[in-house]
Amino acid sequence: MVPQFQTGLPRLHEFLVGGLKVPRLLALTATATKPTAVSICNLLRISTIVRSDRTFTLQGLLTEPLQPQVQRTNLSMDVKCLGDEYSQEQELIKILRSPEHHTESTVVYVWKKATADILAKKLQNLIRGGVKAYHGGKLPEQRRMVQDAFMSGITRVVIATMAFGMGLDKHDIRTVVHFGIPKSIENYIQETGRCSRDGAPGRCIALVTPKDYKAMRWVESGAGSALGKAGLARRLLGMLLREGETGSLEHHTLSQEAASDILEAVSAKPTVEEVTRMEEARELAEDNQPYYVALEEAEMARTLNCQRDELHSILAHLAHQAGRQVLLFSSFPTKMKLRFFRSDPVQLAKQNSLLRQILELTKKTSGVYTFETAKALAKLGGRPRRLSDVLWQMQGREFSVEKNGWGHMLLVMGKVAEVTIQEWADKICSINTRAREAGLQRLDAAFIALTRAGEASAAAAAAAEAADATGSPGDGKHFDMPTAHTVLNDLINAYFRATINPSAVVAGNDTERQRRLFAVLGREIGQAPAMGPRPPALAGKPRQGQPSAVDFTISEEDRRQAESNAVYSVAARLVLSPEWPRVPTDEPEAVAHAVTQFLAGIGSMVFPAAKWRQHRCWGRFKEFGDFQHLEELVSSALTRLRALQAAKRK
Repeated sequence: MVPQFQTGLPRLHEFLVGGLKVPRLLALTATATKPTAVSICNLLRISTIVRSDRTFTLQGLLTEPLQPQVQRTNLSMDVKCLGDEYSQEQELIKILRSPEHHTESTVVYVWKKATADILAKKLQNLIRGGVKAYHGGKLPEQRRMVQDAFMSGITRVVIATMAFGMGLDKHDIRTVVHFGIPKSIENYIQETGRCSRDGAPGRCIALVTPKDYKAMRWVESGAGSALGKAGLARRLLGMLLREGETGSLEHHTLSQEAASDILEAVSAKPTVEEVTRMEEARELAEDNQPYYVALEEAEMARTLNCQRDELHSILAHLAHQAGRQVLLFSSFPTKMKLRFFRSDPVQLAKQNSLLRQILELTKKTSGVYTFETAKALAKLGGRPRRLSDVLWQMQGREFSVEKNGWGHMLLVMGKVAEVTIQEWADKICSINTRAREAGLQRLDAAFIALTRAGEASAAAAAAAEAADATGSPGDGKHFDMPTAHTVLNDLINAYFRATINPSAVVAGNDTERQRRLFAVLGREIGQAPAMGPRPPALAGKPRQGQPSAVDFTISEEDRRQAESNAVYSVAARLVLSPEWPRVPTDEPEAVAHAVTQFLAGIGSMVFPAAKWRQHRCWGRFKEFGDFQHLEELVSSALTRLRALQAAKRK
């Protein structure tokens, strides 16, 4: 399952199964794989599956002998396997300038925002019709301007990340180019599906380099995410569910009135799912001491050095694992601010009991009255979202209401045992680890499918060139050779037919999969990088008198020691330098992850690339090849450094 599903499905399960208790069926798009359908059906307890051509049971879908072709028949596909970025850029320029494409609307997909900006700038004066970049890092008005210009034909070429095209209704995009590889075959189908929606012929071209794949796998394997770290889930759950420890969040215990009247709303009738969930909560509250706890999303993401969607993923899984014991309210203002315009707030409070109780909880700064939403709800009771709704309705000529500190709030039905916290954290970590592994399998499948198609295209072109050079068609075999289009269609259909391990299906088998990935990564999957002429850990200019290459006869033990020493040297120099800021946590695993991201040249919440990429240690090991192995070396280096510092203090 894709990570977005991993976050959203537990919440859907709560509402559909636990709350509404309604019949459910699953409607599939063309890009839903069978393993994904199984996961959704199992979690949401769905027995009926609907596709455009027919209706299935889950077992019927899995045993279906035939499957409709996934890619649209009006699209032709081609793949070119190139050796480096320069060749990739030159091939793209050739495509955009070619007679059949030089006037057509074209989308070029890249996987990094920086690549979109750099490539658009390079092509601006080389390609007619205008070239613009589009990605999530641009302001909303900038993205809107690019999209409007493209829709109207003012801009002919858009260099974009995968976010571009969702909801885009432009029927005459004739060319879609992947400058690199998509994150999955599902992504490939979705992105190429934006080509020639009017049914006219369209062309989809992928320009693949091994460097792109290695870099993407580097990030997907854990470099760009902390979700697979058990420590992240443990730390977040500890901050939320433990009280009194350093760094833990404040628990706002519900007043007796709020706890006994947890179903009551300030006004209006609660929804069906809220009634069900609150009734269950009240049963638990009778024998416990429930409390609210809230976290501001941006602040917590920086504290934990993770992305905001990673926070949401952990919280969604917590709510699912905890069942009735924890209720989650997402996209929630943790603070609210009141600004009074005309009358004295004290006088207004005398006329309105709710306002009076609210003001008692506020802190006044420069005429602004701020209160914590969780604290107010713990005292006043009522449905969480109703408090802001009522204040919003009350505002007008006298005062304004501002929702602030957006994040998440939990209603916890009493103290949670330490063993339970650990159990929940371990389960959440396991789920996220499986999601990451599935993401790597999807990336591997996309790379294998595209390179196999590229090999077929190159072989057919070489045979045709040889026949042209001799002036005769020879035995004519090259006319029967499979094209990239044919090979890719067959592999895509096989991928969507697969019930397990789709990347191995696309490769042919597990042995072939390992062979192909080994040829690019230089190592077995899950193993340390293979020794080359110079190990990546020793990359850089050799010192005077030092040989420029490592002896090929170096032993495995010496290689590992050389890597360990090199990482220790750079990591120690980094964390001991005066400009190194304090990481928001002292937990060794979290510090090691932050340092590893820095040395790998990957921006994070604590160390954004825009601010730190000029640092002399930034990206020193970005060519290392295995993020997890590098992180192990960094963790060992920091442990060694702490031991030396402790010894000196004695």
